[in-house]
Amino acid sequence: GCVPRLLCLVAFRASSVWLRSAPPLSGCVPRLLCLVAFRNVSYACIMQSSLLGSDAVTAEDAVVQLLMGVGRRFRARIDGDGVDPSQAALLYTLRCRGAMRLGDLAEAMQLDASTVSRHVHHLGERGFIDRVADPEDGRARIIELSDAGAASLKASFEQRRAFITAALDEWDDTDREQLRDQLSRLTAALGDHP
Repeated sequence: GCVPRLLCLVAFRASSVWLRSAPPLSGCVPRLLCLVAFRNVSYACIMQSSLLGSDAVTAEDAVVQLLMGVGRRFRARIDGDGVDPSQAALLYTLRCRGAMRLGDLAEAMQLDASTVSRHVHHLGERGFIDRVADPEDGRARIIELSDAGAASLKASFEQRRAFITAALDEWDDTDREQLRDQLSRLTAALGDHP
């Protein structure tokens, strides 16, 4: 059956940061998860209860169903997680884009600066990020991923990658390559890169 509309809206709020920031195909988790950008998920969640049954009619329906199912798995806390999934998005953004000021980080993540500031504070306390003086303005701080943050992010992605690996276990190499190619093509078409 369909996922109730309210559940979709709750899932969107909880998942938008983590799913938007999944690593690239060359990394630990398929880039398909990056398709859950703000501009796509909110519409998909609202429409799911009315448009999607158990079988996808169109490619768009299939992508939405996949994202909803995979999103739930990626948002879940897993034993041994070193970082909350919502904070992992921030670490991933720093890994992909490099060190930056808080305002630039908030803009890159399409989040309010106060939300990002709160995550930065918690991640800094745990040693997952470093704050260094901005060489252009000594009063400002640059936020960068620490070695501990990179290790925690890697472990988190590896844990989540395991269920995708299991799902693809019976796929042959040709099918896996076709999937990779098509997902890469869709990701590029959406223009939603970290």
